[in-house]
Amino acid sequence: MSNYLKALSFIIFLSATSCTSAQIVNHPGGSNSQYAPTNEKQRPGLVKYLNDGASSIVQSRREDAYKKMSSLCNGSYKILTEGPNAEGGVIAPIGNSYMFAQSQYWYITFECEGD
Repeated sequence: MSNYLKALSFIIFLSATSCTSAQIVNHPGGSNSQYAPTNEKQRPGLVKYLNDGASSIVQSRREDAYKKMSSLCNGSYKILTEGPNAEGGVIAPIGNSYMFAQSQYWYITFECEGD
């Protein structure tokens, strides 16, 4: 197997096995800090999930994001914006050089309804 195929296999393996669930980045309504800005309660929530790997795994991560948003909002929420963002990554050796591949995350900004 060529070095390129080994590196590509390694990257695919990392993408498929890492981060199998969605992560809450910001809770809707912000924090209860005494030092928070006056508009803290109006801040939307933010959730992210890894958008790399098999489509069934990506769909499972999105479903987990839906569950987390629903749980944080006691059921009713709406998505304000969503889109990709590259972050992190892995460096893999290929012969006498290296290959760098970033991880693609999907971010969803949401707000609870009925608050």
